[in-house]
Amino acid sequence: MENKTDLERVLGYHVVWNDGLFSNISEVSSLKTLQGENLTIDNQNGLKVNGANVLMTKEYDNGTIYVINQVLVPKKSAAAGVVETANDLGAKKFASAIKAAGLADQLSGQGLLGIASLTEGPFTIFAPSDEVFDNAKASLDAINKKEGGMRTLLSYHMVEASALQNRTDQGSVKSLQGDSLAVDEGAGLVGVARVLKSERYDNGIVYVIDQVLIPVRLSM
Repeated sequence: MENKTDLERVLGYHVVWNDGLFSNISEVSSLKTLQGENLTIDNQNGLKVNGANVLMTKEYDNGTIYVINQVLVPKKSAAAGVVETANDLGAKKFASAIKAAGLADQLSGQGLLGIASLTEGPFTIFAPSDEVFDNAKASLDAINKKEGGMRTLLSYHMVEASALQNRTDQGSVKSLQGDSLAVDEGAGLVGVARVLKSERYDNGIVYVIDQVLIPVRLSM
């Protein structure tokens, strides 16, 4: 309780974000937590989570609470950053570009010397998959030759969101680059790109998309 960082990791190990993959945790055998590690679900002799018995459940306005009879302790202490999460989702080339541009620490809420501050964010990141990143190689090479071009492009895929939602219920959001992105939650679209999958990380959420988003100023 005296170590805020460790407490956040333990609490994050008790929380799972449902991206519409299931309606009840008894339908699956494993779930990834916000902390980054998986929980084992066993429903053979009563519902259990990592061996802990589920005593009761109650839905609330943004999810479901399962009361269990044990505290769950993660095996590792390291939290999942934006680069690790993007890699895990199959957006490794976008993750490498974030790291090369020096944006990884900011997006993961890290201050000087890697000290966690969480003074910025949380962030919503729209990460093109490796396949579409390869398909856009010619355009990306041209953008990379422009002064600050790649950083501008990457920032266009990022939104600061103090209250994270599943994308947004608004028609558009302002990117870190400064221009707005059109969002259609019902169709699962960001600009002209379709959202393929998503995963939370320690300071936000990463959505993998099927196209590279290019702001008007870089397309001229």
